[in-house]
Amino acid sequence: MLPGDPPLLVTSLGALTSCITPNPVVALHSSPRRPYAAADYRTVLARWTRHQAITVLRELGTTLRVYATLRAPDFDAAYLARWSAIFHLAASERQQLAQELAAQHAQSYSFFVVAAAHDRDWNDFDRPRSQWRLALLNDRGDQVRAGRIVRERRTSTADRAMLPHLGTFYELYRVEFPRTLPDGRALVRAETRALLLS
Repeated sequence: MLPGDPPLLVTSLGALTSCITPNPVVALHSSPRRPYAAADYRTVLARWTRHQAITVLRELGTTLRVYATLRAPDFDAAYLARWSAIFHLAASERQQLAQELAAQHAQSYSFFVVAAAHDRDWNDFDRPRSQWRLALLNDRGDQVRAGRIVRERRTSTADRAMLPHLGTFYELYRVEFPRTLPDGRALVRAETRALLLS
């Protein structure tokens, strides 16, 4: 970490999981230290993705598998490089997509969430009466609920190229959390050292 760098943050799946595996430490607001090429995408994706499995004893097996990828500026830079290569984007199209990604990050904390369930009824994050309540917490216990959860009803070859863990029985969700708490304070402040998706 260099002087002036943003706080270090670890993102992980928390209350959704039965155990927490070690995760790399990442800097939420950092820009990439060099321009990314399309070939860098898998490495960056792995750095920003957390995977956990939930086991319910009465079900005698893994009930839910979840991959969550935080779309921080560093991740989006690699995403942009890979997406541009797949679709052979012109410079103007690439610049427009970069602006859209930056605007999204300025408005919310956004995740790709990919999930598969032993019982398909459990995979219902987007439903109003879902048994799951997605929240994003900082290390002081402050939390925000998901402001928007969209299930992609049809996933494409491009989705699977960008999210290789998106298998046949998995659902893809785009989840957004507000950047501020209900009282107006920022969720992530100078003293924040970790985020937990639960």
